[in-house]
Amino acid sequence: MSYLSDALQKANRNNWSYRRIEQEANKHGYTLSFTTVGKYMRGNHPEKPGLDVIQAFAAALGVSENELLKAAGNPELKDPFVLPEEAAALDRRERESVLNMIDVIIRAKQLRRMPGTAGREYEDAAATQLPSRLHPELDNLDAAAYENADPEWKHRRAAERARGEETQETPYDGA
Repeated sequence: MSYLSDALQKANRNNWSYRRIEQEANKHGYTLSFTTVGKYMRGNHPEKPGLDVIQAFAAALGVSENELLKAAGNPELKDPFVLPEEAAALDRRERESVLNMIDVIIRAKQLRRMPGTAGREYEDAAATQLPSRLHPELDNLDAAAYENADPEWKHRRAAERARGEETQETPYDGA
């Protein structure tokens, strides 16, 4: 069994046969064979089911596509992406470039979701370890949260001026 097959079993509240689910999908304009229904209900389906199959099951069983997509491990559907009207002025090559860029972004996003990939490891590190790895001295320090976070800055600044070193940045002294 899989999460998707569990969700499909729960969605089949009327305990319909595989053929009945096939007929219901056909009524809604989807093609879904009873053998495909059986495979999915038993958990014997591809790891990433096609959107058309998910939509067919959702229509036949009267559940939301997003519910089944979540169970299948796919992201929820969002509103369709529509380019602004001004994009109609793009020529064929420019349109291909835009579509290629969208394809690159989608593929990168898919890779970031996959466990064990460099993209996923970077995302995990960015969310947790990256700041402290880059600046360990700032770990657990919220300088803006209290007055005079660095009371010695005035002395260091005076010493820098005496050596002829000017800094562009003036730290906030709480005043």
